[in-house]
Amino acid sequence: MKNLVTILKMPKEKIKKIPWLLASHAFSIILLLIVLSLVLGVWVFYNYVTLAKVKTSRTVEKNTEFQYNTYEQIMATWQAREKTVQESGKTYSNPFTTP
Repeated sequence: MKNLVTILKMPKEKIKKIPWLLASHAFSIILLLIVLSLVLGVWVFYNYVTLAKVKTSRTVEKNTEFQYNTYEQIMATWQAREKTVQESGKTYSNPFTTP
């Protein structure tokens, strides 16, 4: 925390020298940025292409079965809701259509 406070309290003359320092070593900085971008590109390629091929997919041990009883319960619930809406006597306008 002390380092941050001391950096923030640096005199303006030292802060103004930073761009000059970077400009005087521009070639080295560009080489460093190119190497960093290559390292990042290799890392992304390795993680999303090479490792994706290596990982094995999960195999399905049993087939999915349609549960007819659950379907019937859901349909009964929907029908009960629709019946209560129709019995209420109110007409609801569709909020997704333009008037």
